[in-house]
Amino acid sequence: MTVIAVVCGGFSSEREVSLRSGRAVAEALSRSGNEVRLVDLRRDSFLAQLAGLRDAGVGFVFNALHGSPGEDGGVQAVLDALGLPYNGSGPMASSLAMHKHLAKEVVSAAGVSTPPWRMVVDPAAVDAAIGSLGLPLVIKAAAEGSTVGLTIAKTRDAAIAGFHRARECGGMILAEGFVAGTEITVPVIDHTALPIIEVRPRLADHYDYESKYRPGGSEHVIPARIPETSARLAAEAAVRACDVLGVRVYGRVDFIVDHSTGVPQFLEVNTLPGMTDLSLFPESARHAGMTFELLLERIVTLSREAGN
Repeated sequence: MTVIAVVCGGFSSEREVSLRSGRAVAEALSRSGNEVRLVDLRRDSFLAQLAGLRDAGVGFVFNALHGSPGEDGGVQAVLDALGLPYNGSGPMASSLAMHKHLAKEVVSAAGVSTPPWRMVVDPAAVDAAIGSLGLPLVIKAAAEGSTVGLTIAKTRDAAIAGFHRARECGGMILAEGFVAGTEITVPVIDHTALPIIEVRPRLADHYDYESKYRPGGSEHVIPARIPETSARLAAEAAVRACDVLGVRVYGRVDFIVDHSTGVPQFLEVNTLPGMTDLSLFPESARHAGMTFELLLERIVTLSREAGN
């Protein structure tokens, strides 16, 4: 029997969410009859921890990390070097998808609609972004997930404050034109879109961290209450975005469906979607008739077939 190591935790701003994902994945894989080891990745020893997996006879790694270095290609590169198979995308696609501005460049070149954007490096650049993109303006850390460091600014002062908040996350900062519309997410597995979920936040005017992870923080509607044409376009765009970014096996693509045009506007691709009890990907899979256990087994099988 193959021993599966579920790697979670880590040291990004999304550590607690990753721990929840890891525990849920480990329990489900165990229920399916697998021998599972739960590994909490630590900053001061993560390379040794990963190398130790091979020495301990682990045959497959389920990466349940969120944020760097688990979601941006760092852990994937180490596992490739160790010859350990793992779930999902490889280093390049992971890094590309994690950096929102690069992902937007690639998908827009492939014909997927995305809100206009600019990179901002200082308050003067924020002013320039307001001049070209207008208000409200979305300010976000370009390489953070779970809406960490995100602000929807309705005034210049709020935009400047949002810039400083995003800068605390480190890395580059993205200013994006605000689109009024319906927030949806499209899970994709094996080049096929699963049922689209409409996300309606209850604790804020947008889908922020608390809305995502606090029980009752958001309402998930399946199938999404959007026009049939918009749903078809979103499913096609999600698969296309995953394909052009090189996303393997599975991913989850977030959009805003523009109220004025009905066109889904690409926001980002999540190459390691959350697997907590509140997570969207398993919820969509359940709606398609796939239990959590079956979903994970399929991810493992497809990842092995993809040569991860």
